[in-house]
Parts: sequence; C-alpha cells; structure tokens
Amino acid sequence: MFHFHGIKSEIRVHTQIFDLRLYRPLRKLRGDLITFFGILPSHQSIENRLKISDLKTIKNQVSNYSGYYCYDEQYIKIDGEKRYRLTLFDSLLNIPLSEEIVEDMEYDTIYTFLRERLRDKPLFTITTDHKREYKKMMDDLKVRHQLCIFHLFKMIGKDEYITMERLELLLNKYDDIPLFLQGYIQKKILPDLERITPLMRDLSISRTTNPVENYYRQTDPGQIKKRYKTSRGILSYLTGKMEYWAGKFGRTQHLTS
Repeated sequence: MFHFHGIKSEIRVHTQIFDLRLYRPLRKLRGDLITFFGILPSHQSIENRLKISDLKTIKNQVSNYSGYYCYDEQYIKIDGEKRYRLTLFDSLLNIPLSEEIVEDMEYDTIYTFLRERLRDKPLFTITTDHKREYKKMMDDLKVRHQLCIFHLFKMIGKDEYITMERLELLLNKYDDIPLFLQGYIQKKILPDLERITPLMRDLSISRTTNPVENYYRQTDPGQIKKRYKTSRGILSYLTGKMEYWAGKFGRTQHLTS
C-alpha cells in the first residue's frame, strides 16, 4: 500500500527523479516513482523538478562560465519528424551551457538561441564549423569567431599543431609555393584568416568543435529515439545527462582555483 505526502514527498525524491531521468522517458517516470518509492507526484511537479520549460530549452545550473564556447547542432528525429538539437558548450570548462530543440535551422532561429543564451554571460570567443551564415552571425553577436581548423588538415597536415605551423610557413613563403596551393590559400584561407588564427593569440580558444561533438557522442538521443516522442521527453533525458556530465567531466573549479 502506498502512502503519499504531497509536496514534501515530491521534494524528498528530487534526487531519485534525477537518477531515474538519466535513463527513463519522462512519461514513465511517474510509474517508476510509484513502484520504487511509493509516491505519486503529478506530471507537472516532475516537469517542474526537471526544469523542462514549454520553450523547448534547457540550461545548465552552473552559475559561472569561462566565455570560451563552441556551438554546434545535431539532426534528430522526434516521433518521425525532423528536428534539430542546438548546443552551446563551454569548451574551457567542458560543460554545456544550454540546449534547445528547434524545427528549422534558419538564421534567426540560431541567432536568437545564441543571443538569449549568452545574455549576461562572459563572451570572448565562439568556435564553429564553416557554415557560411555563421560568419555574419558571429559578427552580429560582436564576438571573436574561431573557425574549426580541421578543414586545413587535408592540405597541410593531419596534426592540428603542425597545421598551424605549416600555415604560418606557407603564408611567409607564399610566392615560392605551387600555384595550385596559392589558389587554395587565396580561396579558402585568406578570406577567413582572421577567423582561423585567433587561437594563435589565445591558447584558451578551442581549435575545433570537438568538445561539443564529444558531448554529442556521449549523450546522443538518436540511440534511444524510439523511446521519446516529444521535444519535452528528449529534453528531460538531456537535462539529466547535462547535470551528470557537468558533475563528472566539467572543470568548473577552473574559475575558482
């Protein structure tokens, strides 16, 4: 026989909700709480504890950030419909700042996500991939923009440190290099030189978007796509993963040490 004690019981099982949500869809949490803990919180109370809003956005509860970020997105399906997972990631602290599930990848959608998530946050640099619209977006945000340097590897080396050294050498010896390589540099490198080289002046800048891509590999909702039918269900799962990741892999002590 179960005994329910209202709000106080729901507060006491906040930790249990956190543990369960790492693995269970939101719609099944209520049944789990009845089965294992003998309490019956409302669906709304569970959503409130998980801090899942109707805006399809989740935020990390960490209060301080470094100002060095990566941005990326991931294509996902929810109940058979195409959606996109936007992620702003603190590359220096190795923690996500915020995620949002959206229906399109239009300029205004991404720009609004970044602008709102970065409001009142320190902001020095954002590393992105090479999508053309990101250049204007970063300029509109008035932030120093670092392009992921993997696109250079095929031409001038596989190791990123060797790549930057070779890039500097090529620019210094530009008149002596083959014409085809001059053409590549003129077309692919020189127009974006100020977006490729910030990392040479600030070692805290992430050279690539690998930090957020690694986070995606560890928290990929595609692995459990059959279990989540709504954006809110996916975000419930990702909220638990976000807090778990921040606690286990985050370097938040960097700001206080």
